[in-house]
Amino acid sequence: FNNSFRALRVINASHDLLYAEFTDCRDDWNFAGEPREAELFDLAADPWQMSNLLSGATAPPADLAARVRELASCHGASCN
Repeated sequence: FNNSFRALRVINASHDLLYAEFTDCRDDWNFAGEPREAELFDLAADPWQMSNLLSGATAPPADLAARVRELASCHGASCN
C-alpha cells in the first residue's frame, strides 16, 4: 500500500551491515508501533542484498532495533 521504512547501516572493522524496518502507513502513520517486517544484510558478503539474515528469525536484534528507534526520534546534535 504505502510502505515506509527506517534503516541503519553499521560499518566497523568486522561488519558492514544494513538493518531495515518496514511498516504499512495505512495502519501507523507515525511509525510508532512494531515494524511489519525487518531485514538484515551483511553487505560485505552480500552486496546485492539477496540473503536476509533475519529470514526465519523470531525477532530482529534488539540493539539494532533500539538504535534505529533512537535515531528516528532524535533532533540536531542529539543524533550523534
